[in-house]
Amino acid sequence: MAEFGISTFYEPILISEGPLPPIRVAFITLTILFGIIAAFHVSYHLYLLFRQSTKWTKTGIWPVLPFFSAYLCHLIIHTAHFADNIARPVEYFEPKWLYQRYILSTMEITFFFNIPMTLYGAVRMVKFLGGYFLEGETLHVDLSNQMETNGNSMNSKLRQMRDKMYLYSSMSILTLMHYVVEPPQSYTFPVNFTIAGEGISALILALMITRFSRMCIDHAEDQAIEFSRLILHSQSVNDTNNEEYLHERTQPIETSARVGQVRCRTPLPKETD
Repeated sequence: MAEFGISTFYEPILISEGPLPPIRVAFITLTILFGIIAAFHVSYHLYLLFRQSTKWTKTGIWPVLPFFSAYLCHLIIHTAHFADNIARPVEYFEPKWLYQRYILSTMEITFFFNIPMTLYGAVRMVKFLGGYFLEGETLHVDLSNQMETNGNSMNSKLRQMRDKMYLYSSMSILTLMHYVVEPPQSYTFPVNFTIAGEGISALILALMITRFSRMCIDHAEDQAIEFSRLILHSQSVNDTNNEEYLHERTQPIETSARVGQVRCRTPLPKETD
C-alpha cells in the first residue's frame, strides 16, 4: 500500500509502496527495450549514410563521431534514469500526481512520456545526421540566393532539423525538475547520477547540436557553391556551342569545283519568275 508525505519543498510525495506489480516490471522492460531499439536505429542508419555517401572517408567519419557519441551517451543515461525511476519511485521522492494510477498502473505517466520521447529523438537524430551527407547534385540552386526550386532554403531546412533536436534535448533537461521536489543532498548517489547525469548530458548534447548544425550548414553551402559552379560551367559551354553553331549557319556559300556542287550553309531562297 502506497503512503505519501510532504517533501522539503512542501510537495506531496511518495514515501513508501508495496511490492512491485507485474505491469511495472513490463514498463521497465519496455523502457530498456525502446532504448536499445533507438540506439540500434540510429547506429544502423548512420552506417547506411556512411556507405551511401561520397564522404565515406576518414574526414567524413570523424566530424560525426563526437555528436553521435554525445547522443548515445545521453540515451544510455536517459534510459537508465527512466527505468530506475519506474522501478524505485520512493528513492526519487516521486510526486503524488506522477506516481498515481490513471489508466493501467502507477508510474504510467513516466512510462508513457518516455516512449514518444525516445522514438522522437531517434528519428530526429537520423534526419539530422542525414543533413551532413547532403549531395550537392541534388540541390537546384538559384545563383542569387542559393535557394532550392521549391523556395525553401537548404540552410533553413537544416535549422529546422536543428531546432527539432533542441526540442528533444530540452525535454531531457526537464529531469532536473526532480530537484524542485527535494534538494540534491536528499537523494542517494545512484539517483543523483541518473538525474544530474541526464540533465548534464542533455546540455552537452545541445552544445553538440549547435556545433554539428554549423558544420552541416557549412557543408551545404560548400555543396551549393560547387553545384552553382557546375551550372555556370554548363551554361558557358552551352553558350559557346550555340555561338559556334550560329556562326556556322551564317557562313557564305562555298563552291566545290571538284564535284561541281554548290554547298550552302543556309537555305537558298527560291527563284521567282
